[in-house]
Amino acid sequence: MLTGRISAIRFGVILGGALLALSVSSLRSYKRGESSPLASKGQAVISSVMFSRALSSLVLRTTLGTFIATLVSGAVVAFYTYKLLPNDKPGLKPGTEN
Repeated sequence: MLTGRISAIRFGVILGGALLALSVSSLRSYKRGESSPLASKGQAVISSVMFSRALSSLVLRTTLGTFIATLVSGAVVAFYTYKLLPNDKPGLKPGTEN
């Protein structure tokens, strides 16, 4: 939005809207006690696309803002990757603690 280019705005609105929809779907499933692997995978893919876009922007123009955006995007991708890894502790349900 800061650049004012229509393609950048479309990229943000489309991917951001899809990510928001998948996040709401995943949250509703979690509250029902169910898992939604399809929504989690979709979130991971969209976050990876956004991370690659931020990384390419960082390579072209290194500023504090692009560095922070790339760092946050990378952390989100790492979170979704961790979330999608198989769970080593069988029998645990979402929201349970030991």
